[in-house]
Amino acid sequence: MIATAQREERHEVRVRPARILVVEDERIVARSLRRQLTNLSYEVVGSVPSGEESVRLCDVTRPDLVLMDIHLEGAVDGVEAAATIRKRFRLPVVYLTAYSNTEILDRAKLTEPFGYILKPYDERDLLVVIETALHKHLMERRQQQREMWVAATIKSIGVAVVATDNGGCVTYMNPLAERLTGWAADDALGQPVEGVVRLVQADVPQPIPSLLAPSVPGDTSSRRMRLIARNNSETAIENSVALISDEQGVAMGKVVVFRDVTRQMHQEYKATQAEKVEAIGQLAGGVAHAFNNLMTTVLGYSEIMLQGMKPDDPFVDSAREIQRAATRTATLTQKLMAFGRKSILTVRPVDLNAVVSGLAQVLRNMQGGVRLDLRLEPGLGSAKADADQLEEAVLILARNACEAMPNGGQLSIQTANVELGQDYALDHPEVRPGPYALLTVSDTGTGMDPNAVSHLFEPFFTRKAGVGAGLGLAAIYGFVKQCDGDITVESVLHEGTTFRVYLPRNTGRAEANAPVEGKE
Repeated sequence: MIATAQREERHEVRVRPARILVVEDERIVARSLRRQLTNLSYEVVGSVPSGEESVRLCDVTRPDLVLMDIHLEGAVDGVEAAATIRKRFRLPVVYLTAYSNTEILDRAKLTEPFGYILKPYDERDLLVVIETALHKHLMERRQQQREMWVAATIKSIGVAVVATDNGGCVTYMNPLAERLTGWAADDALGQPVEGVVRLVQADVPQPIPSLLAPSVPGDTSSRRMRLIARNNSETAIENSVALISDEQGVAMGKVVVFRDVTRQMHQEYKATQAEKVEAIGQLAGGVAHAFNNLMTTVLGYSEIMLQGMKPDDPFVDSAREIQRAATRTATLTQKLMAFGRKSILTVRPVDLNAVVSGLAQVLRNMQGGVRLDLRLEPGLGSAKADADQLEEAVLILARNACEAMPNGGQLSIQTANVELGQDYALDHPEVRPGPYALLTVSDTGTGMDPNAVSHLFEPFFTRKAGVGAGLGLAAIYGFVKQCDGDITVESVLHEGTTFRVYLPRNTGRAEANAPVEGKE
């Protein structure tokens, strides 16, 4: 009755009968075994007397389970055949044997058997061992599938994962962790995690006292650090540490999860810089607009004063000096208004190549010892810009480049059609993806350090002395942004500087469209 109930329960779970291969060199025992298996509703896919034949038949029939005698015909015994079957096919093997000495058992254990049936045996023993082995194999396959799924997921996710044991030694690391740390997983296994995942504070080069310090269950708070790779290169990361516990809550180790935040930090920096420049521009533009109105009044009255004075009037020189000072001040306010995007621009399609070509002679004579290299792309699309402001921008960039080369050098000006994609737009939030005309101005001069570059477009930031110094690049920045373009700078100290001006490209000809009033 027990056997019948177990068979009924088994059939409810299993759609088809389990397929079993019998490996037994005694023909009478093999026939008896086949009959018993059939009575128990199993399907016998074959019966062979040798280890060699059992391996071949497993490859052909792929049974659900192998009943293996230990002593077989031929050179390969049951233990050796079982080892091959487990290695090649991952099939469960149950040993049939009349021998139970220690030597045989020790050899058999190495093949990871799913059970033993000692001869002689009855049908009930056969059923219990087979069903136990099949269930164990099913659970093993499910566990393997889960582990494979987890392993594949951990390998493919966009974060680095390093697991440790309770002693803090590495037990696992995924490919991204290998790439970021510079350690191969095989080399890292068994190493102290602090030697593999070397972290220092984000702002100061001070090592982290203990990478695995967070030990409160459920604490997965992240921190920004700098990761020192095996080759001593540095990467900005965000990391968290969590406990690994079993089902009873017993700690088994810890997992360190971290990701590269270099790009994110760059985007945050760019956004902060853009907000800062925008705030300065709002203030400067508002002040300049009000100040410009006052200077208009001063210029007007100085003109009236001069018109009413005789040439020998003792105050003529003073009135002219007032007029000159007011004129210079008005020029400064215009540049401040340009930076604050308060200028009224005439934005229309402009031939960028024609603008640069028209200035070629001036550029060549700008400073002795500086060679001019012009590379203008044929078929360049027209740029949407204010032609006068664009010409002024080229002159200012070229003049700054020449001043950075007091002992001579090369000034390079290039134009090109470019497409700015989503990746560029992610790093430059104000820029829309699409076609642009690119103006590149580079020099082989003194270059700048990163701190100078970070302040370059701010009004009045300069390393030069003189009235109005420090507004040229700020005015260019405002003009380019007002045209819905972008400007970037790259500089290496003692090597040179490169400015790139991106202006929206028009698909029509340069003079095809009517002028469009810019933003105020």
